[in-house]
Amino acid sequence: VLGTLRPGGAFVVQDYNHDGVAVFPRSEGFEAVVRAARAFYADAGGDAWVATRLPAALRRAGFVDVEVRPHVKAGGPGSGVFRWVGAFFRDFSEAFVARGLMTAEEQALFLSDWVAREADPDALFFSPMVVEVSARRPN
Repeated sequence: VLGTLRPGGAFVVQDYNHDGVAVFPRSEGFEAVVRAARAFYADAGGDAWVATRLPAALRRAGFVDVEVRPHVKAGGPGSGVFRWVGAFFRDFSEAFVARGLMTAEEQALFLSDWVAREADPDALFFSPMVVEVSARRPN
């Protein structure tokens, strides 16, 4: 990548860091579906923590001014982020079970736990951290 940028050119990427994703009150079912999602990414050749390794790789490649900025979304049952994650995991939990990444019992626990969280006005969801990594090619 270093050779494809003009001198002084910027390289910016955003990717998830899967640490921090959580729902409160805690839920064993939610934790199971998160583990399954991470396994799903890994099975497809993905890396749920690539953003944590990117700064060092950029420095080794000769980039300068490497910066890391985390962004986290959070919200309760009425928020868009809460509704998004519920729909995402409801849909994908079927695929996780079909691929053997979580059991049908874990899926049922997740679904029942999530319904309870949706009805709890004090429930909170914290998204995986979106990490923005930027660097510059030296002049």
